Amino acid sequence: MAPETPATRCRPGDLAIVVGTDGGSSSADLGKLLRVIGPGHDWAPFGDSRHHWRCDTLGQRVSVYVAGMATLSDGREPVDFPDVLLRPIRGDEQAEDVVDHRSAEHRAG
Repeated sequence: MAPETPATRCRPGDLAIVVGTDGGSSSADLGKLLRVIGPGHDWAPFGDSRHHWRCDTLGQRVSVYVAGMATLSDGREPVDFPDVLLRPIRGDEQAEDVVDHRSAEHRAG
């Protein structure tokens, strides 16, 4: 029997935007784009049981806080990032547009 795959937002090959931070992480990373490479390390033995992805930082400096440890990527090496803090950017039906109806009414009126 194959091991159970956790339900995740992202999948390998996705571009993803950082939409959240953990305690100790820099809010300056919000909105940065990362490329999901594949599954990250299992941090459960260190107290972080979330699913992590190995991500290419696309040359950006990124502060990562995993399992109680803060690390800073200089943009040259991939980093592990929790799936829950990422939102994939896709051109398929899984990415939904958010419409602000008040703005549409304001433009029409």
